[in-house]
Amino acid sequence: MFATVYDIVYASIEAGGGGGSYSCSGALFWQLLLEKGMDELRDGYEIVVSQSPSTATIIAHHSRNIHRLINALVIESSPAIV
Repeated sequence: MFATVYDIVYASIEAGGGGGSYSCSGALFWQLLLEKGMDELRDGYEIVVSQSPSTATIIAHHSRNIHRLINALVIESSPAIV
């Protein structure tokens, strides 16, 4: 499921989604929680990083990919310095 969502996010970024600002914020997670002090925010849809290490690894991997993609698109769209 994550792969499908990330594919859609990547396609949106490449197409200049988010108003042309290459934004994908809020595209994947409503609640990404730390272990302590956030119990009142739990609603059954949260991801608690310490309880889901494989999910945290997937998020980190795709976050780096998104960062690289956005940087490449920003560099590509920047005016050339002569």
